[in-house]
Amino acid sequence: IARVRVIEDGRIEERDVGLGLRTLGAAEVRLGLEEGDEVVLDMRLPLGQRVRARVVEPDLHGASAAAGAGNGAAQLTNMMGR
Repeated sequence: IARVRVIEDGRIEERDVGLGLRTLGAAEVRLGLEEGDEVVLDMRLPLGQRVRARVVEPDLHGASAAAGAGNGAAQLTNMMGR
């Protein structure tokens, strides 16, 4: 189990999440988040602080882009156990 910070009713809260597969730069979240949840990327912001979300586009130049190009071996070389 890991923790992430999310925006709930305009304030930062922590939530437990269950992780699946992980690479050096990403992790699969299997439990604890729903589609549309807003995850806080800046962990320096204190819990309870009032914030407004700003959409950030994902980095598609990492392992997921290699997998999308059909190069599954590149993705597997960075895999770590559950």
